[in-house]
Amino acid sequence: MFEIAAKISRHARAVTVHLAAKAPETELLITALNRLAALSPQ
Repeated sequence: MFEIAAKISRHARAVTVHLAAKAPETELLITALNRLAALSPQ
């Protein structure tokens, strides 16, 4: 497991996750979230 510093904010019915830019695992997490989003039907 790994940890990435992040802040979750909500505005105008949208949820935004602000990730720490310098964390080495940030790119890995972004890739995983994009893959999950591609799986969900809209």
